[in-house]
Amino acid sequence: MTKKLYFLLISICYFVSTSVLYLFDLRDNSYLLSTFVFGFIAIMAYFFNVVYKKRRGVFFKIVFVSICAFSSMMILDAFPNLGLYPKLAYIAFSSFGLYLLLLSVNIYIVSESSDELIPLLQPAKSVVYAYQLMSVFFSSIIIYKFSPIAESALISLGLQVICFLIFYFLLFRSIRWFYMMEGNLINPEMKANTITRLSLFSYVFLVEVSTLLIFYPLEDFARAMLVAGALFITSNVINGYLMHKVTTRLLIDSLLIMAFLYLITNFL
Repeated sequence: MTKKLYFLLISICYFVSTSVLYLFDLRDNSYLLSTFVFGFIAIMAYFFNVVYKKRRGVFFKIVFVSICAFSSMMILDAFPNLGLYPKLAYIAFSSFGLYLLLLSVNIYIVSESSDELIPLLQPAKSVVYAYQLMSVFFSSIIIYKFSPIAESALISLGLQVICFLIFYFLLFRSIRWFYMMEGNLINPEMKANTITRLSLFSYVFLVEVSTLLIFYPLEDFARAMLVAGALFITSNVINGYLMHKVTTRLLIDSLLIMAFLYLITNFL
């Protein structure tokens, strides 16, 4: 089979798994929930292995796509009162989105082994970037909304912080290949070291923002918007730094975006 057929098959598996899980209310059974979610991720990883045959650099792309698929599947659990048709519409839309993400990741894989710039790389960047924001937004809602049940509020807080620590570590560790295609640094080793330092800064910043928002009296949806906005700003700063375009205007625009999001979230 061609790659597109494999990607289509993965998207169909996602659609079927998510539909059965939520349309038949199987999400209340934690065992079935884990089986469907992690079973799908295992199937997707297997198909990736078949398509790329252990090609170097594919592993972290699988991790990134798995994070996106996991957050897309689990977010419906945060809205148990959602009607049948909205659920079906979301599942169909997210299945198509997953197919586009797989195609975009494939473009990156081809670009990494090619000396020429692929015309479709720019649209692929937009899709991958959108999924970064989406995964952070959805995962933040999940962690905030499903705060761990514990007798001690301190223990509950600690568990939430651990969830954020693990999530952001996996996200920033698995997305470095996205930034490797940006900027003008010719030396790959220097560029990799620069991206590592910038990713560490983003990791610490996002964990701090997410943790501070736990104490702020906002709806979980509003908190997640602010966290996604923080990721949007840090990603822009990283891209600007790699392209030597970090300007005062970029920093001012970033502050204005955060201020705008803050005002919006306070009215939610």
